[in-house]
Amino acid sequence: MLQHRGAGLILRVKATEMVKVMDSKGTKRSLWLLAILVVLAAGAYVVQRADTLSQIAQKPLPTKVPENSAPATFPASPEFSTSEPTKENPVSQNSPAHESLAPQPRPVRRPASVEVAQKPAREVSLDHTKVRSVASVMNLDPATPPAPPSLLPAAPALAEEPVAETAHAKAPAATNETKKFARHGKVIITPEYALATIFSKDRNTHDTATLASKYWLVVKAQYAQVWSSRFRTSLYLKLGLVDFEAPLASTKSLTNTKKFLSGLGVDAQYHWNEHNRVAAHLEVAKELFVRGKNTQQDTVDAINVTSFGVRSEHDLAHLQPFLIGATAAYVAKLPAASSAYDVKFGNEFGAGIYLDHLARDQKTSRFRTDLGAAYRMQSTSISTQSEMRLSLGLRLNFDIDEGGE
Repeated sequence: MLQHRGAGLILRVKATEMVKVMDSKGTKRSLWLLAILVVLAAGAYVVQRADTLSQIAQKPLPTKVPENSAPATFPASPEFSTSEPTKENPVSQNSPAHESLAPQPRPVRRPASVEVAQKPAREVSLDHTKVRSVASVMNLDPATPPAPPSLLPAAPALAEEPVAETAHAKAPAATNETKKFARHGKVIITPEYALATIFSKDRNTHDTATLASKYWLVVKAQYAQVWSSRFRTSLYLKLGLVDFEAPLASTKSLTNTKKFLSGLGVDAQYHWNEHNRVAAHLEVAKELFVRGKNTQQDTVDAINVTSFGVRSEHDLAHLQPFLIGATAAYVAKLPAASSAYDVKFGNEFGAGIYLDHLARDQKTSRFRTDLGAAYRMQSTSISTQSEMRLSLGLRLNFDIDEGGE
């Protein structure tokens, strides 16, 4: 009590002195002194509070473990599964001493996310894809505590069912580059109109005869098999009818002015490159030969002659949709025999130009016009003979799809 009274007297004395100071030196200085005193008092309070908190922190807090609560157990990891004592851990983990020395952990509260994952698995159908819940993937049992997050197995990726392909996905857009060439057949019909002149000279009498035709009509039917974009083969049949005028510069008459002609052959054509083609053919066809029947009459014979020929074609200009080109040919006429005379080996040379009308793809020919000239030299055992022919033909192409590749 005496201490408190003394402190009160001291405060009164200080207050009295402060009043005197305020009165003597002015109000401004007194306010500064009051602020300093307030700051000192606040600092003393903070220091005293800090000391009290440090003393409380140094005292151990009593911990109580509930009697009915069991410590949480975690699945044993392979790196901690050994029971042998080591230098760092001299007491075995499975020994009773270790159990008595080990601190009792507090009950572990299960996370809300794990509790939700322990619910029974269920299947949800989303766009034909079955998705299972996390509990079925992790294979957790609600009766046992969950393992630490670091020990949980990684969830496998959910398998997605294949999406049915649409017709557009199965069949990509066909282009000229990706589309395969399809083997197909082709029918070619070629009507032809020609004018011919035959020059003949008898070996014995040296009489000459010049026969000019009124017309020479030929129709050629051809079936071609196109094996690839470069190669094709064909089989053809041609039929013709020729009518001659009376012999020129001759006193002889002609016994038969009309002749029916036919021929059968095979042909193969190869595209050497985009603008050049070569072809070869083998055929048996009727050829015309003039002979003097007597001193007053001449006659025309049609004899089957086998021939082998080659042909070359070259494209000169492409004026869309037309293609202009030139041809050159050589035909070897093999020897033949008849009841009246023998036919010797002969040659035929030909040349021409063509105008090809192309389809929209600018590769396939729709129809073609040929203008050509040929000169044949083939004599017999009784006469020498040559033939000059000028022809104009129109070739029509018809494709047949067979679906082969």
